[in-house]
Amino acid sequence: MGEYAEDLPHGLLEPKEMEEAVEFLARPPGEEDPEVPNFYHFMHSWCADWRLPSRDYDFYISLARLERRVFMLLAYPGQLESIYYHHPHAYVHETRLVLLNTSKKEYVWASAVSDAVGDAINLGDVLFSQICWSTDRTTSLHYRGDIHRGVWAGDCFAIKTAEESEVGGNTSTRTDISERVVKEVVAVWRSEYGPKWPTTISEVAESDPEEYSSGEESDSDDEGSYSEGEESEGDELQDDEFDSGGEESAEKNQEAYVEDK
Repeated sequence: MGEYAEDLPHGLLEPKEMEEAVEFLARPPGEEDPEVPNFYHFMHSWCADWRLPSRDYDFYISLARLERRVFMLLAYPGQLESIYYHHPHAYVHETRLVLLNTSKKEYVWASAVSDAVGDAINLGDVLFSQICWSTDRTTSLHYRGDIHRGVWAGDCFAIKTAEESEVGGNTSTRTDISERVVKEVVAVWRSEYGPKWPTTISEVAESDPEEYSSGEESDSDDEGSYSEGEESEGDELQDDEFDSGGEESAEKNQEAYVEDK
């Protein structure tokens, strides 16, 4: 949703959610938050994934450190992003996957994306390019198409394997729109990174391999430094973000309680 959106995509909210949104937006600004409530505030207050249920936290603190990271990555990827956890190898580039729009019965093959640009982008990038929404066409992109009125905004989606999706063939009731969507997505990225994208990345590596390699080593060193320190600082940060009290304070409180007993 763009900041200047004056309408919503059809089907974005259920009737009950719409009632809650209207009630929320009717609230006058308060002393602590003088800003006029908008749709972003509503979604952030009621639907953001940082509002973790207490039962999830109870389960979370029972896990080993490595298991906690896996749990957070799978259950709350947005939480990891908010505290600067990066997983560059977590993106899936399996070409037999299919992005399904279950509302419009359309789909995009991952293989079509791979054939066009290799692993420079994936189905997640394709999805985001189709669901942007705003009333104002002004964006921070150089692209001048109607990306602000995403044709898939408000729809429902799934990513499945070719076998699970049952797409293709004469009996399929869904429409393959891979060619159109990939063409649009490539145009968006090339408007930002030049007409040769994504080959410009490989050209840099070929023209100055030492500089390219040194950059990779630097990134690798940074990751190594992070790995060495993640047992202490990283985990404390993650725990603190998960719960304002932090696991450490919770453990101290529990110890104090046992001593009192």
